Amino acid sequence: MDLNYKIFWCEDNDEWFEQISEKVEKYLSSKNMKPILKRMKRGDFKIEDHDFSQYEIMIIDYQLEDDTLGDNIIEGIRRNKYYNDVIFYSSNGLKVADDVLKTKGLQGVFISDRKNKKILEIIQSLIDKSLKRSENLVNIRGIVMDTTSHYDNIIEELILKIYEKLVYEDDKNEQILLKYISSKLIKDYKDKSQKFISNYSELSDEKFKNMLNDREFNSYMKNRLLNKLLCMDFSLTSDLEKIYYEFFSEDKANKNMCFMKHYDEDIISHRNDLAHAHPKITGNGEVLIGSKGGQKVVFNGELCSKIRGNLIKYEEILSKFSLLLE
Repeated sequence: MDLNYKIFWCEDNDEWFEQISEKVEKYLSSKNMKPILKRMKRGDFKIEDHDFSQYEIMIIDYQLEDDTLGDNIIEGIRRNKYYNDVIFYSSNGLKVADDVLKTKGLQGVFISDRKNKKILEIIQSLIDKSLKRSENLVNIRGIVMDTTSHYDNIIEELILKIYEKLVYEDDKNEQILLKYISSKLIKDYKDKSQKFISNYSELSDEKFKNMLNDREFNSYMKNRLLNKLLCMDFSLTSDLEKIYYEFFSEDKANKNMCFMKHYDEDIISHRNDLAHAHPKITGNGEVLIGSKGGQKVVFNGELCSKIRGNLIKYEEILSKFSLLLE
């Protein structure tokens, strides 16, 4: 599982679906997951045309559009060796759904009637179960590493786009930025090879672009450079500030964009904790993965939810920056 929580849902009643699905989406968002609902209205589609392994749960009504039946879907899913959690329900009540499953010998299926409260409770309990199953160190570490690697690429693209706009609007900005990188950014970060330092101690436009792709130009340096660019004055500054303060309103009073500080605290620190974690189990069952500021870092559901929330937050920020700069 990644940050997307995918549900396959077969329901032909638009009004009922909109009401209940909105509640499900809100519940998933409260768990810091991105809900993705795939809806079908009929029960006679080809099972072979779909990859059901991507869905965490499947929610299937008995009577669908044009008198097609949901139990045929469950039968096809199981026949094709998909063992997702399935909720089967009917507007005619619990007994109808139960009798249909027993007649066809379908097992491992949760049943419900269509009453919103009852079915919502079952959906939420299955969501909780699947999230708990996914909240292990290996899975969360993988999500964080994959997502931050993707963010590194986006940040690199943002740097290049802002740099090009700054230089286009005022060619003096090129020398200001290149001087900042060579005299400040590279010199301040001492954990670099001599080859990297010598290659980029004097920068040109071409070398600048090569540097962005250099493996030694790491996340810290990219974030620091992006922070510098965000704080420079050009035609899109006010629009970038508007996006930034939408997420970090606490900085607005000081009129200061501190993207690097927030990104380091919210993303990089967790990535580093997880990358170097050697978990230890305490006597009361806590899983410790390190310490920070004299406080122990406990790996649990609360931390996993916080990490997911931060990743989704920065996906939104970076996406809005990118759209503005297109």
